[in-house]
Amino acid sequence: MEVPPGRVERIADGGPEAIRAILAELRAMKFNGLLKTSVFRGDTPSRGVLVLRGGDGVLAEHRSQVDVSGQAALQEILKDAASAQAQLEIRTYDYGHSSISIDHLQRSNPD
Repeated sequence: MEVPPGRVERIADGGPEAIRAILAELRAMKFNGLLKTSVFRGDTPSRGVLVLRGGDGVLAEHRSQVDVSGQAALQEILKDAASAQAQLEIRTYDYGHSSISIDHLQRSNPD
């Protein structure tokens, strides 16, 4: 899934409490943008992208030994994000010169 990068809002370490707090905050803010995860599972890099609209996840993709999208990807993203070794990156689409349409992203990635 190719998505525009957006603007970096925050980079944080993962962990069960960290991801819970971040997701609660993004939902409360009605956040539009991305949550990206990256971690190693053993020797295998594992990366996830969750597109949020109004604080709710609308698209998800996870790449590791097996690439998945949708609900299966969401489960893998949350698993990665709960690791203390994970890096969580929050990127916004709500800034002055942004012309990124989440509706267009959803139409372009129907899975």
